[in-house]
Formats: sequence, C-alpha cells, structure tokens
Amino acid sequence: PHFLFNALNTVRATIRIDAERARDLVASVADLYRYILHHPEDATVVSEVEHACSYLEIENARLGETLEIEVDVPDDCREIRIPALLLQPIVENAVRHGVGLHENGGVIRIEARRDGEFIELRVIDRGRGERVTSTQKGAGMALATLRESLKHRYGDEATLELEIGEGSTIACIRLPINGMILGHANAG
Repeated sequence: PHFLFNALNTVRATIRIDAERARDLVASVADLYRYILHHPEDATVVSEVEHACSYLEIENARLGETLEIEVDVPDDCREIRIPALLLQPIVENAVRHGVGLHENGGVIRIEARRDGEFIELRVIDRGRGERVTSTQKGAGMALATLRESLKHRYGDEATLELEIGEGSTIACIRLPINGMILGHANAG
C-alpha cells in the first residue's frame, strides 16, 4: 500500500508537467500490479526483468528522473524459468539503500548469464554524487527472506550474495536451471 500511495502521488505530480509521461507511469503501475496479482509460481527471466523495469520506471519518476536503467539479458537466458517476484526485493533494495540515497541518483543494471547448468542474475547499483545520510532501517530483511525462500526451493544449490564496493553494490543470485523446485524437477 505504501508503494501504491507513492506511485499515485508521483503520477499526480507528473500529470501537470508531462501528460504523456504520466500516461506511461499509469501503464507501468497497472503492469506492476497485474503481474503481482496474477504471477505464477515461476516466470521467465524476461518477464521478471520487465516487471522489475516497470517498478524502476515508477521509482525513476519519483526520484526526479535521476535513475538510469540498464538491462543485459542474452537470448539464451530469456526463457529460463525462475521463481516469480525474485528480482523485486533486489531492485527495491538497490533503490532504497543504493541509488536513491545519492543526490544525483545513479544506474541500476540488471544482468543475466548462463553458467553451465546455472543461471546468474545480477542487480548492480552505482550511485552518482554525494550520498545523502539515511536513517532508513530494514537493510537485509528482504535479502534474508529471499535467501530462506531460495534455500527452501533449491537447497544448497542456490545462492544470493551481496558485494558492497566503493561506489557500487552487486546482488548476485545463482540458481540451478534444472534444479528441484518444491520437490518437482524444473522444466527449465
């Protein structure tokens, strides 16, 4: 509900400035909520990335168009099935605890790579300008929940690692392509 409230206020403010952009934002909000309400247990990588980009477009408008979104998903990764809503908490964290805290926004890059029988998904955030002091709490809660979910579905074959460096943070999820999902073989 908090995100929806912020998204609607962003659309409202954008209507006065750029009606066409406001229409695009309404479409992004609709796409986002349609996906959330009707998501299957699993989704293709490309569906997950499109969903994440809809979220990022709304956040970009809220942040004053200071967010640059980059996507690199090769053809051999696009149709691989992964847990639905896997990227959502990762991109939220990238905005909330990363680029959203920089005075000039930054870049969020979503990448997918096939590595043998595994797929690696990376969300990289690089902030621009000075970091604004944050009193936000909750860093790590979404990641802990996601790690627990991945462990439940894939056992020790799935990993979620966070690499915090100078000027960037990388969240890397590694999943077996044909791994066990809830006791069933994944059709990959």
